[in-house]
Amino acid sequence: MGSILIQKRLWRLIIYQSALPKDASEGFGDMFLEHVIPAFFNDDRDGILQRARITISERTLTRRFSYLQEYVDGKDWTFF
Repeated sequence: MGSILIQKRLWRLIIYQSALPKDASEGFGDMFLEHVIPAFFNDDRDGILQRARITISERTLTRRFSYLQEYVDGKDWTFF
């Protein structure tokens, strides 16, 4: 009887874990539609697009992402 209970619990855990990516994807999509898409049409009133911008020009990062510059330049591979 104990092994059946363990098998049922494991099965529930497997089912639950497979549902997490779906929930995360749906949640991301909902937030994207609610916050990001409108920023394209309201002149980025809340600065969402500006904060998300990674590069200023080719191989030059914004200040927010400047900590990655050595990696971009091919000098630092230590954080892999």
